[in-house]
Amino acid sequence: MNTLSVNIYVFTDPASAWCWGSEPVLRKIETYYKDRVELKFVMGGLIRDIRKFYDAKNQIGRDISLSNKNLSKHWLEASKKHGMPVQTEGIVLFSEDYPSTYPLNKGCKAAELQNAGLARKFLRRIQEAIAVDAIPVIRLEKMVILAEETGLNVELFIEHMADGPAEQAFQKDLQKVKEYGVRVFPTFLIQYGKKETILRGFQPFERIKKAIDTITNGEVTGEQERATDKNILSFIKQYGRVAPVEIKESFDLKESKLEDVLQRLEAQKLVVIIPAGNGAFVTEASHPSVVDLNQTRG
Repeated sequence: MNTLSVNIYVFTDPASAWCWGSEPVLRKIETYYKDRVELKFVMGGLIRDIRKFYDAKNQIGRDISLSNKNLSKHWLEASKKHGMPVQTEGIVLFSEDYPSTYPLNKGCKAAELQNAGLARKFLRRIQEAIAVDAIPVIRLEKMVILAEETGLNVELFIEHMADGPAEQAFQKDLQKVKEYGVRVFPTFLIQYGKKETILRGFQPFERIKKAIDTITNGEVTGEQERATDKNILSFIKQYGRVAPVEIKESFDLKESKLEDVLQRLEAQKLVVIIPAGNGAFVTEASHPSVVDLNQTRG
């Protein structure tokens, strides 16, 4: 019996609008394939210095104030396509003291040095903080709050950030970015044994599934999770809080069916639907509230 599993290296950056938009696809991969596919995250270092960067299409770069303003517009436009919530009042990410996304990338590697599972939660929480909370989370003190919230050892996190291990791990990721010529985020490197294929840019689940089918000759298969209330509630509990589109994608639901399920679970007081930017998050009713970073703007 073939016991090989598929590794998908997700080249990402916490400040990428389309990496945020790929969260429903990643949830679908995990739900559909379970332990037959493993996601591994490669931090791509999207912006070394916003003052020396320029995205002509979205007019992001050079001027910090204008870049923050246009980032907000870019994320909102992307949100209309991918469905993940975004804070409509504007994203404030860069400043003269913090002109780079590199600290966020290092933070994710510092988390990964402790625990890969918690690192995934940490990355997600950073994305939420940027996209929905509109908080300048590049600052170390903000990342420390999120590290503690996600269950990481804060002292070890700070030590790894200060003493070099996180930087070294990030540099290894940048070498992988260079090796594969990655210029857009997300990019998906799919490996199966000695075979590999790469998909660049945002991808729908079906395209990733087709790539897995091809590279494995159909040897690695998954199964669509049944859209029962029990399974959906278990999904929400597993991830803590999810956007409705993540439920829709993972369970292959039509919009009307999704609304029916959420209304039913909310009426039974099993879930809470929390407004978030131009959308919402769904949590289990007993799920503790996340730390409000707006109280720590500093």
